[in-house]
Amino acid sequence: MNKNELKKLTNELISERDLIINQLKDGAGKENPAIPGDFEPATPKGEAGADYDETINEAVEMDINVALEATLEKRLEEINQKLKEIESELGNNP
Repeated sequence: MNKNELKKLTNELISERDLIINQLKDGAGKENPAIPGDFEPATPKGEAGADYDETINEAVEMDINVALEATLEKRLEEINQKLKEIESELGNNP
């Protein structure tokens, strides 16, 4: 890839990265205060003493959030790795 193509790809990856971070913050997960850049699945906002159906629905919602958070976080890692590779390549090609 030439320098312009790499810069275009970089911009696209940065946009996707920002979108994923917003998705993680807005619903699929929450930032892990103990590990910067890490996220945890969002937990349902159920009430104590909820009936059986509500409890099951919350469990299903939690399963979905765990899967979504893991998928988004994996893609975020891939994007960050690719951005590092592009940065390295651009640094070596003036």
